Amino acid sequence: MKLNIIKRVKKKEEKIDKVPIAPVVDTSTLATFENLQNLIGNSEDIKYRDILINNNADMVVKLILIDGLISQSDVSNYVIKPLMQDTKIKEAQNLDEVIKLIQDGAIYFASQKMTSDLDEIKDAVMDGNSVLLFSQQNIAFEFDTKGFDKRSMMEPTVENVTKGPKDSFVENYRTNTATIRRKIRTQDLVIENMIIGKQTHTTVAIVYIKSILNDEILQQVKDRLNSINTDNLLTTSVIEDALSENIYCPFPQVVTTERPDKFCADIIEGRAGIIVSGLPFGFVVPGTFVQYIQNPEDYSHNFIVASAIRIIRYLALFISLLLPGLFIAITTFHTEMIPTDLALFLAKSREGVTFPVIMETICLLIAFEILYEAGLRVPKTVGQAVSIVGTLVVGQAAVEARLLSPAVVVVVAMTSIASFTMPNQDFNNAIRIWRILFSIFGAILGLVGIISGVILITFELCKLKSYGVPYLSPFVSNDGVKILDDTIFRIPQKDNKIRPKDLKVKNIKRQGD
Repeated sequence: MKLNIIKRVKKKEEKIDKVPIAPVVDTSTLATFENLQNLIGNSEDIKYRDILINNNADMVVKLILIDGLISQSDVSNYVIKPLMQDTKIKEAQNLDEVIKLIQDGAIYFASQKMTSDLDEIKDAVMDGNSVLLFSQQNIAFEFDTKGFDKRSMMEPTVENVTKGPKDSFVENYRTNTATIRRKIRTQDLVIENMIIGKQTHTTVAIVYIKSILNDEILQQVKDRLNSINTDNLLTTSVIEDALSENIYCPFPQVVTTERPDKFCADIIEGRAGIIVSGLPFGFVVPGTFVQYIQNPEDYSHNFIVASAIRIIRYLALFISLLLPGLFIAITTFHTEMIPTDLALFLAKSREGVTFPVIMETICLLIAFEILYEAGLRVPKTVGQAVSIVGTLVVGQAAVEARLLSPAVVVVVAMTSIASFTMPNQDFNNAIRIWRILFSIFGAILGLVGIISGVILITFELCKLKSYGVPYLSPFVSNDGVKILDDTIFRIPQKDNKIRPKDLKVKNIKRQGD
């Protein structure tokens, strides 16, 4: 008897064990109004509106948007109005039928998307989209109704244009991508989005032509952008530091431009571009030395004129970098190199000057740097006045007071003027740092110090690479073959048939297939 009872108990336990256990659903991840409200909060500018379909209290839809980021007219005409007036929606008996009608186009909006992902819905609201939330069905429709104020496209302010397109990038992300699309209409143009910044959730796009760009470069760009761990992406330094090969080198390794034509030309060349929402700049990698010397205007002029301008630019580079240091070295340690008449004139002009040439030159270089920064920071209305007072009035007074000799003023002025010929401001900033260093080298060791400085900077640039491309390419990596083509000289377009070999592009030919 006892055995029969035990067997019956075991059978009951086995039956209980075989009953399927319902999976536990995490309700906090469902696309409901309560969950979404917990994520985005109750800020004053976030609007929640109930829309009753057919004035039926059982058919309630939530419209969620951020005031100031959306177009009021688009939301009213293309989202709310169809829900209220469309005859098919009025005939719907339940919300499931309404969802089916919206999927079939009852709300006639060009850019809409259905989703049940709570985080995606939250991001859509924060990005300026309008959201229709069907809380009971855990489904939402996103509508791209962005309509916030934005700066109109204007002529570039940093990179002056004399003969070329006068449009520029703006802070609006979609305007910038549309500008690129208008200039590069190939189907091979790819724009890949990612979100960076734990608090800002900034949209960043990688722009490239898939039939040209090397896959290794593309993968490196993606890896470096994905490695960015920051709360905000509001300045260019976050992107530049992540994309640079050596952040301790003052020379830029990422090309920053506000000109869409330059950006697109680099993309077609076989480079990768980066667009950041909220920044009126485009970034291009890999950056090489030649890119910072060249100017888009070079390709708008006759190749002979453009070549002459480039030669002048390279000459101005050496003047800006070496002239103060050479002046200090020669006048202090190697006076025998100066012609007699000029030496006598320099000696006469220095009568009564208290400070030595070394201190004069370095102090005046620092003074010019201070003046330059002051001109950038003061309001535009007084910027010219600062320049005039600093250069003419103070300079002339310093010479008359025998604080400076006229020769030092001329040398530093020539150096500063030569530096303004550099097309890229980031590159010019690196030259400004090295100019001071060369002056110190010249003050300590004379011409030996200058030569040592040249060897040092050449060594640093030669070992620097950007995404596997030598920084001094093609001067150091082309086996001496055509190293002058489109570098120091600008050859005719009909002869410029291949892309840079160091980029290892998929399609090396510029002209034809």
